[in-house]
Amino acid sequence: MASFDGEVSALRPWRGLLVWSFFCFALGAILLPPPFVGLADNSDFARAVQPMGLVPGEHPRYVHAFRHFRLTESAEGSFLRLLQPDVRNELGYLSSQFLMTKAALALNDTIKRMMGWNASLFDIRFLGVLYIVLYAVGLTLFVSKLEAKRTLARGVAFAATFVVFCDIGYLLYFHSFYGEAMILASLLLTAGSVLWCVYGEPTRKRALLLYYAASFLFVSAKVANAPIGFLLAAFGFVLLPLRRDAASRAIVIAGSASLLVFSIAFYASAPSWMKQVNQYQSIFFGVLKDSPSPAKDLEALGIDPKYAALAGTHGYMPGAAYDIYGETFREEVYDRATYGDILRFYAAHPERFAEKLRISADASVFLRPSYLGNYEPDAGRDRYSFAERFSIWEGQRKRAAGFAFPIVLFVFAGYLAAIARAWYRRARSPDRRDPRSVAAAGAALLLTATAGMQFVVPVLGNGEADLQKHMFLFAACFDLMLIVGAVRLADRIRAKHATAATATALLLVAAAQWTQGPESASVGAASGLRVGDTVQLGRSENKPLLWTVIAKEETGYLLWSRFAIAAKPFDAKDETLPASEPSASYGSNDWATSDLRRWLNREFLANLSSEERNLLNAASLKTLGSSLRPERLPIGDQPHYWSSLPRDAEQNYDRAYGRYAEDLVFPLDAQQLSRFVAGRGVSAAKKTTPRGEPTAYWVRTPYAGSASMVRIVGEDGFVYHRDAASVRIGVVPAAFLRADVAIQVGSGTPERPYRVAAASPIARVPQ
Repeated sequence: MASFDGEVSALRPWRGLLVWSFFCFALGAILLPPPFVGLADNSDFARAVQPMGLVPGEHPRYVHAFRHFRLTESAEGSFLRLLQPDVRNELGYLSSQFLMTKAALALNDTIKRMMGWNASLFDIRFLGVLYIVLYAVGLTLFVSKLEAKRTLARGVAFAATFVVFCDIGYLLYFHSFYGEAMILASLLLTAGSVLWCVYGEPTRKRALLLYYAASFLFVSAKVANAPIGFLLAAFGFVLLPLRRDAASRAIVIAGSASLLVFSIAFYASAPSWMKQVNQYQSIFFGVLKDSPSPAKDLEALGIDPKYAALAGTHGYMPGAAYDIYGETFREEVYDRATYGDILRFYAAHPERFAEKLRISADASVFLRPSYLGNYEPDAGRDRYSFAERFSIWEGQRKRAAGFAFPIVLFVFAGYLAAIARAWYRRARSPDRRDPRSVAAAGAALLLTATAGMQFVVPVLGNGEADLQKHMFLFAACFDLMLIVGAVRLADRIRAKHATAATATALLLVAAAQWTQGPESASVGAASGLRVGDTVQLGRSENKPLLWTVIAKEETGYLLWSRFAIAAKPFDAKDETLPASEPSASYGSNDWATSDLRRWLNREFLANLSSEERNLLNAASLKTLGSSLRPERLPIGDQPHYWSSLPRDAEQNYDRAYGRYAEDLVFPLDAQQLSRFVAGRGVSAAKKTTPRGEPTAYWVRTPYAGSASMVRIVGEDGFVYHRDAASVRIGVVPAAFLRADVAIQVGSGTPERPYRVAAASPIARVPQ
């Protein structure tokens, strides 16, 4: 049993208090020091702050996190008005996070009045502190009550819980008004109370009371959690054999029945606008997204095929062809295709559903949305910058992108096999009626079922919209599964198996490295230049420029620089805006008029001799544009959706707004990055030199919803976006090499790159 069980001896409650104090200190040390970090508003804050008497939408959304929020007049004047402001809940949204926000408002008011500060400004750090205190209780219970008989297992439990659940990717939610903050805190509190109920003293009532209190907080944190209330209510009855006294049984029966009724009522209380937009996205941004035949799919769902034009659109796109909140749309779409119909559609098309789950699994590797900034405007960081303090675990999670789906299936299969084996052994064992072992198996099944439900519900209930955020609960549950599994293995491993386990772990790490793929892996034709070959062409700063062949097209061989050659703004200033306009300093994301285009095709080309420049072919390239400037975009009918995963970066590329431009040298765009880099299993990450630091670099594709934001590939190899005027982003040029070049010397490796010249036919020179 875990070493911190407070009911074993009189001294052990002090250990629990010590662990709680440690977690409080550690969480505070990670989240609270300056500069302030949090999560920017993606438009969801309004539904959580407006009923609290706070001003919603005061700050620019997405780009920066903010710590101060102003109270409205209805919430000022007295403590009672603060807790019960005279405001109507305009969006009808309800959540248990309101309780924490009200407590934080009271704490903010009390302390600021005592210190003589302005109490009309709410400092969100008070909310962060309250979440830290509650979260630390859950972490302490989880670590203390998790069954671990050996010292190694107890060490694994503590270290893994600290590294995983103290990651900044999780903690940033505490400085926000997202429901995920309450979800995380109440999830750990629920998990800890489950373990306390299973392994604690069965005559005590506190564990049961905490379990139901935590479950109510968890279920009501977000409407999407309501179905989990059924699982939590059912688990209560698994505890009945452990609780033989009448009072405990009454608590279980009353608690589970109340939780079941509450879950149904809470789901029914969801505002109609939320239900409708979710259903819209589950159909048009789920079933129909990337569908080969949208009209047929609509017929299968019982919807008029005339709505096929909406395929691939989400519920928040401007200029929709239909009123998706209108009565006609409700009758012809929402009433005809229920979630049951959507589930039956996927059951009839399992390959489509599997692909949706693959996308969901890859989205779940991110703990915080990669489209939200973490710093305040005055922090001296680029807009959309991310906090990296103590983000070890999120960094490791992101390495699983591309093969997250098989990992998820493997872990679920392992859990189900272990549960089945445990039940089989108990059925054949003389003590098969041991209530504690039955409850332990029930707890494992509860965790597995909750994680499984959250793996499939987001795409069923909301399509592919905002998957990174919607997969948050699954990510947290999956991390719990990993920790519990690691502790169980550590408890059972013997010394003679340690070497084999270490070797297995090293093989898994090597496999993860291998999936990134060497950039020079040749997979092309048997003669001439091959995809993956390295070519030397030109010099920069007295060093040879090395290029990798990443594709062979009609225009020629597509070369891509092996390294970032410089750090340059994409565009220093937007000349289409008045100089007095602040946003002009962000630059323009229009490639056709950009400073980077001019620099690459003038100054950079000077690094090549005239003979080398003659080896390049000018290419007419489709370049996407901002949907805010449609007058510049003669082709396409949709904004370009973006994904942090290079593999999926080209989604809806063919329908996206854009135009053609001819260039000799250019950065890759989203489609080229997706097809010719990620599609080959090669990491998109780049360095400045072979031994240099990883660097972010520009992609030739704008963020469609902005006039200044351009896609970049970050140091970690994932796609993000930054203002065009940023001076910190590197340049990785690409160009088309003529197809009639001949290899003069070299072996095509980075150490001995090919030198090429104009000649025909192509012939390799023996080495």
